[in-house]
Amino acid sequence: MSHESLKKTYILRDENVMRLMWAFLKANAKDMADKGQPLEARITVYKKSATDPQRSLIWIINEQIAQGAWVRGRRFDAETWHEYAKRELLPEETRRGVQKWLALPDGQRELTMSTENLDREEKSTYIDKLLAFAAEQGVDVHIEESDRSAAYNYGR
Repeated sequence: MSHESLKKTYILRDENVMRLMWAFLKANAKDMADKGQPLEARITVYKKSATDPQRSLIWIINEQIAQGAWVRGRRFDAETWHEYAKRELLPEETRRGVQKWLALPDGQRELTMSTENLDREEKSTYIDKLLAFAAEQGVDVHIEESDRSAAYNYGR
């Protein structure tokens, strides 16, 4: 069995899912441990994660900022705008408790949070802030309605 096929996520909503998880562990845990590659299990409270359309929309916006924004006579690529926007627009702490900054001994701080640390609702809020940020840079972002509805269609 490949490592990829051993990547499993179970959302423990009912006894049936718990039985499926237990069956998987019973079928694989001992064999993998005997091979010197024991399985790892982590249990945490389930939080809906961001959707792929949300990730896509963030990059659509960053690309348009890169194409339209000028700062002191310079343009920057989408990756640079993404890094800058994270520093400016991410929350200081996510609902999951992830801190935005790591304080260093010399008093400086390092950005440790990513947009991937945001849950779906937090990521939608970030997208709204990113759109406002783009407007502040003089960029009129054009988003296909299908991209917008896919990114925001999660029942908020």
